[in-house]
Amino acid sequence: MDGYNTLIKIREIDRNASVIMITEFPYNRSMKRCFENGAAGYLNKPFSVPELIRTIQQTALYSKF
Repeated sequence: MDGYNTLIKIREIDRNASVIMITEFPYNRSMKRCFENGAAGYLNKPFSVPELIRTIQQTALYSKF
């Protein structure tokens, strides 16, 4: 199962889950599709630890807990 389909399955189980997508592909239609279907964040590989931390913090800040 690819990342997009994993996102869809996670959102079926828990609509409030905060999902950060991690991919080796640069911004494209896939990223847009992920955000349209509930992804809370998106990181391109390779990424740095500060980028990961910032994405997690932003996701936590805007999540629907």
